[in-house]
Amino acid sequence: MIKKSSKTTLEVIEDYKNSDTEMKALADDMGLKYSTLQRKLNPHDDYQLSVTDIVPLIKLTGNLSLITHLNTRLNMMAIKMPKGHDNLDMETFTTFTTETGEALAALGNSLADNTITKEERDLCRKELTEMLQVGFSILKALENS
Repeated sequence: MIKKSSKTTLEVIEDYKNSDTEMKALADDMGLKYSTLQRKLNPHDDYQLSVTDIVPLIKLTGNLSLITHLNTRLNMMAIKMPKGHDNLDMETFTTFTTETGEALAALGNSLADNTITKEERDLCRKELTEMLQVGFSILKALENS
């Protein structure tokens, strides 16, 4: 199994290119032949990575830089869905209202003096992300109902 990495996807791929053993393991984990993966990672070959290749690559390496790159190019955001809020029930609704209150409180406190410090920014990001995660899980549950 491939180790998780905090490097960019291109750095991860370069590491694999420099190690036949890891490249073979990655190809095997992706369900590809070693030579096929080498061709797909070669920028001078017409046989390139497809979307169906990218998802397993991200899952195997744990590297999200491709998603970040796509989000930036498309002016979008991706939010990892939290576990345990898959159902639309009163507990999820209560969690959402609590997270919303915490996010608004953090934002209001940060804006009170018209200056947002790094600590305040980090707290606002954390609280807003937690609120959005639960909110999007509600949207997902509504779509699935």
